[in-house]
Amino acid sequence: MDKTTNNNSNQYMFNNLLRLCTHEKLNKDLIAEDVKELCDWLHVGKLNLELTDIEIEEKLLYSYELYNIKEECGKEFTYSYPVGQYRQGKVIISLLKGYDKDENLDTFANIITLTTNNVNYAKMINRAKYYDAQTGVANLKFVKEKMARLLVEGNKISDYAIIYANIQNFKYINDSWGVAAGDAAIIKYTHTLVGLAKADEAIGRLGGDHFIICVKRDSLDNILEALSGIVITDLPGTGGRKFELAAWAGIMINDDDNMTFDVRMQAAIDAYSMAKNRLKKRVVYYNSGFKDTMDWTRKVRGLFSKSIEELNIYPVLQAKVNMKTGKLVGFEALCRWQYEGKIIPSVKYIPILDSNGMIHELDMYMLRVVCSLIREWLDCNIKIPVISVNISRKNLFIDNIEDKIYNITKEEGVDPKYIDIEITESSTEDEFSKLQIFISKMHKLGFAISIDDFGVGYSSLSLLHKIDADVIKFDKSFIDNICSSNKVEYIVESILNYANKVGVRTIAEGVENIDQGKKLLSMGCEVCQGFYYGKPLTIQEATDKLINPDYVAIA
Repeated sequence: MDKTTNNNSNQYMFNNLLRLCTHEKLNKDLIAEDVKELCDWLHVGKLNLELTDIEIEEKLLYSYELYNIKEECGKEFTYSYPVGQYRQGKVIISLLKGYDKDENLDTFANIITLTTNNVNYAKMINRAKYYDAQTGVANLKFVKEKMARLLVEGNKISDYAIIYANIQNFKYINDSWGVAAGDAAIIKYTHTLVGLAKADEAIGRLGGDHFIICVKRDSLDNILEALSGIVITDLPGTGGRKFELAAWAGIMINDDDNMTFDVRMQAAIDAYSMAKNRLKKRVVYYNSGFKDTMDWTRKVRGLFSKSIEELNIYPVLQAKVNMKTGKLVGFEALCRWQYEGKIIPSVKYIPILDSNGMIHELDMYMLRVVCSLIREWLDCNIKIPVISVNISRKNLFIDNIEDKIYNITKEEGVDPKYIDIEITESSTEDEFSKLQIFISKMHKLGFAISIDDFGVGYSSLSLLHKIDADVIKFDKSFIDNICSSNKVEYIVESILNYANKVGVRTIAEGVENIDQGKKLLSMGCEVCQGFYYGKPLTIQEATDKLINPDYVAIA
């Protein structure tokens, strides 16, 4: 057969294969034998499909290897086609090394394009429903549907542990080493974790650094070991450093097969929330008592803003008294929340607001209300002492928090000299550093600073020479034992001696009887607050006390 006859024969075969490429079986499966024959005939070594977002600098959304015979390739040809307004599809054809482009390659690429655009694009969209775009692993929808299939196949939901997991301190990688390192870390971590799932298990990414894990009970120990620390290396821009990423985990295991997956997952989420925000334990198993706690947590979050609008959150004022003279020397504004006719104890809502990022709003609200009250007193020509307002340590990490505080006093027409900011000791070195900066800036703005609950935080003694606080307030736990423990007495006396020498004023919190008062006076602490001088006062009671500011001195 001559060359012309051979070319005609090949062309006939090619045209016939193209016809077959539009057959229904190709629409069902792009990896059909017809495509492979065409690739062989055109000397194609690799055929890839890609979907990109053209708005986000050609961000790769999807990649699919249609054909690859694992031989060395040479020339590469890319054919692009639009997919909607903001996306672009690509057919990337790599020829085997040593071969040139055949005149039929463009036609072949067009057929693949049409088939892909009309049929496989639907598969891409379907994949996007079930797989996480960044990492390519299963998402929640996939996990839920796989679990449903496994149950239909005879597995029992009670045989599974449902885990909700969140990487601890993952933000550190992004903040310290950049987004590229963070993206690489989440991909490596995710694939390592997901790779632990067996055929009858499912692990998916929920977005960010959150995961849903459904594994048989006999796999739980293996998963928990991984969650205790997965080592990640070779991240861009980190100089070869190793990172061991541990995770918070809430675990739900229950023998009731009538309990649905969604109920179990919510229970795992509740256990995770208890682990991270309340118990500070890395792994927590759900128990029935969590439901009431989490229901209350959700209620607090939901009621908070409305309670402020309706003035159900308001200040009361506890007197600070000089025990030696009996004179009122200040007030501390304490928060009260009234709900359904009762006062909610602060321990039942302050930790919730703190862990849910809402404490800043409460602090700024209380500061504004106190400033408004001070303005009213001043307008009535009532002489007032310094009023203390509590500020959570979480505020130290809010940008320009000092200016935010100052602007509130300015808007309410109150000189900062009337405000004492009470903030608890730092519990970490990072907070300690932030506290130093905060105090320095607040002093420049004219505020006094008190360190609340002194003695229970990070490096308490360091505060006395590293931080220029105006007042330290001894934690109530010291005062409770000051008359019964020589050790506590010696500690308090030593701190008082040092504080008095360096010019830091002291206040004792929680003084409840005259014996405690006398002991403190003998040691050099003159100012106290506590039930010995009465419970916190309403605004009207505090106003009356300002007009007649005398208490009984301790002889």
